[in-house]
Amino acid sequence: MLAIALGTAAATVVVLAVLYGNRPAPVHDEGVANDGAPAALTLPASLPGVMPTDGTPMAPEAGFFDGAGAPANLADFRGRFVVLNLWATWCAPCVAELPALARAQEALGDDVLILPVDMEDKSAEEITAFLAQNGAEMLPVYIDREFAVMRAFEAFSVGLPYTIFIDAEGRQVATASGPQEWDDADAIAYIRQMSGG
Repeated sequence: MLAIALGTAAATVVVLAVLYGNRPAPVHDEGVANDGAPAALTLPASLPGVMPTDGTPMAPEAGFFDGAGAPANLADFRGRFVVLNLWATWCAPCVAELPALARAQEALGDDVLILPVDMEDKSAEEITAFLAQNGAEMLPVYIDREFAVMRAFEAFSVGLPYTIFIDAEGRQVATASGPQEWDDADAIAYIRQMSGG
């Protein structure tokens, strides 16, 4: 009886090894991949709302406008790792994290683009002034007056702030719901590692 149980357990281990042994470690799990790949990222406590996406789907190409009123699209930023942050001036948690986003952008430099998109019908001048008043004047101005990005990412049920991590090929790799400590040293290191920088 014991021999049968041990044999069944051994067979199960072999089947699991065959099925999963050659898969790379998930992006956000701890440990080393079976194929010797580097350890996966460890999520810092400063980014409690970050969740890996199911697979790496292509980011939708929803349109919005830049600070000069010119149309923009997520595809315009291919080639760079993007931290797309959906926010609004009426959203207290959004406003509270703006300075941290600005400091994170400064720390990350050109390796990562923090792309805040305001979700309301305001002018670029209003958003520029608002960012300056809230310690985030170095962030670029982008506005989505028609909520196209919210619809594209199905973010209405999640609420603001909502952040999507998009790799240089335009694939979604993770999301973050709610405010995060973007400028924490561990968060900066995590984002830099996620971006491959």
